[in-house]
Amino acid sequence: MRLLFTLLYWESVIVGFSNRFCSCKYVEGTLKTNQNWAFLARFCFLSEEGQFEYVIDYKEDQGDINLLLYYDTDDQWPAVYKSAKTCEEREAVLNVQQNQLGIDLNYQLLMTNGPPGDYWREHFSADEFYILPILMGFSIAYSFLMLGITVCSLELKQRQLLHTTYKIFVLSCVLQLLGILLMSIAYLKMAVSGRESPKTKRVGKNRIDQQFPPTNQRLSGNMLLGASETCYLLLLLLLAKGFTITRGRLPLKGTVKLTIFMCVYVTTYLTIFVYEAVVFDPGEVLYLYESPAGYSLITLRLCGWAMFIYSTVFTLKRYPEKSNFYYPFNIFGTIWFVAGPAFVLSANAYIDKWVRESVVYAVLLFIAFGGHLMFLILTMPSVANKNFPYHVRTTQIGIMEVIGTAGTSSIEQFGHHAYEPSLGGREHTVIIPLTRRTEEIFEGGQCVIAKPQFPRFALQGCTIRRGFHGRKSPNCPTTWTWTMGKLLGML
Repeated sequence: MRLLFTLLYWESVIVGFSNRFCSCKYVEGTLKTNQNWAFLARFCFLSEEGQFEYVIDYKEDQGDINLLLYYDTDDQWPAVYKSAKTCEEREAVLNVQQNQLGIDLNYQLLMTNGPPGDYWREHFSADEFYILPILMGFSIAYSFLMLGITVCSLELKQRQLLHTTYKIFVLSCVLQLLGILLMSIAYLKMAVSGRESPKTKRVGKNRIDQQFPPTNQRLSGNMLLGASETCYLLLLLLLAKGFTITRGRLPLKGTVKLTIFMCVYVTTYLTIFVYEAVVFDPGEVLYLYESPAGYSLITLRLCGWAMFIYSTVFTLKRYPEKSNFYYPFNIFGTIWFVAGPAFVLSANAYIDKWVRESVVYAVLLFIAFGGHLMFLILTMPSVANKNFPYHVRTTQIGIMEVIGTAGTSSIEQFGHHAYEPSLGGREHTVIIPLTRRTEEIFEGGQCVIAKPQFPRFALQGCTIRRGFHGRKSPNCPTTWTWTMGKLLGML
């Protein structure tokens, strides 16, 4: 009959009330259970700087209640948790010999890893020391990324090239930034007060009520990060199938398959949050991917990678002229799909528990940021960008949806286009010049003066307008404006 206040010991002692991410801290609440031995909390202390204060309030008729502290060694916590051992056997590893029947008490726990005023360490578990700086760093990085995305989006909209897939990309980045900001707010509050988000947790048959004012920034942040990942996954699969690049509408069969896959993925992600609230065992799970729900999500992501590779190869086979875009797109898309699951599985096996959570945070956010940054680079409307994928305007797709075709293109299959007109044909004018605003933004591009390519004519009285020319890019082949003049000297 013991109250278990677990101190799992890695290089330091840990104690704490585990949520999706183990937090640290000041914990206050009520524990009610008909068990004689109950898990309470977990925290990772620094070996020499960690301090622990507690107040436990219970009725005298409860008998003697002991606070047991366990180390995370094979012969202590793993040997007693969720085992068939009796209370005496569980206490034997600590040489404790008292017990009682049932536990009903109020408790206050204060666990620190630094002196008062140490903003970065005082209230944080040792495995969480670097999470707040990581979140703040990526908040700044995504703020700059959103600035670049805004500039590119305005330019693409002016050229009528702001397609649905690019809008999904923008949405993914916005959700990622909002999610990181909410997570940062949650950790900032924890750094100041030591209090985490409140909720009622159940560990087996035990009920633990935390008596804090409600805050939901962490849960909301996690959900936004999940929504961002889902949007980006959808973006990669749509582009792999050529949507808005080689076709304006997916085949019915492909649409059904993609819809089913995304529904399963979204359902699994939502189930994870329910699983976390109802099933997660804070005595065993350190973070999301150490659970069956996490492994299910990893499996689905690998299935999505297989779909991505197959669709990309098929699209590239039909449109080899798009290789400048699809080759790098396939490479960074593969890295995005595989890097996350591979790292998570490796982290569970090879990274020490007391640093695992911070490392996983940093790497997963870096993978997400790298994916967003690479897509921005590939689709940047720059004069030097040979990888720009779009050559059909949004207005042309609208016409195709109404009448079925637009020139040589149809809604199901766009015409083959190498991003610039052939020099041997008569189409020497292209429709989308760069604006002066864009010229100022992309001053690094090569500026050329357009010269009419009519060797048998002499040109008189023309006004030449300056433009940018990027090979194999729809951004702005040379343009000129005729004011007045005439063709002379026909030969």
